[in-house]
Amino acid sequence: MSWGFDRDKGIGYTRAEQPVWTNWLPVRIRAMVKAGDTLFVAGAPDILDSKDPYAAFEARKGARLIAVSAEDGKKLSETALEYPPVFDGMIAANGCLFASLRDGSVVCLAGNISTASRQ
Repeated sequence: MSWGFDRDKGIGYTRAEQPVWTNWLPVRIRAMVKAGDTLFVAGAPDILDSKDPYAAFEARKGARLIAVSAEDGKKLSETALEYPPVFDGMIAANGCLFASLRDGSVVCLAGNISTASRQ
């Protein structure tokens, strides 16, 4: 019996099957929730400021909320958040997306994905 030692680990860990899709996003994901056919991810931007290397980790660079298609990973929308979410701090309910942010606030986002984009 093979325990996967002879397999390519791919992204993250050994898999019995290939992922349905992969997509690299410019965000360090701290929270993720699937609502219908949309996957929402949020976190600090994946950037490095040479003058302040910890800025993104310490919530001084804001955050991004990105909506992607759960079917193929295509980016549908992206919007700015003032602070990153806490770990696993998002939930979707009744057509709204709620996020608990690192500054202690809770935001509620609602609307059409195509009209909610702010870049």
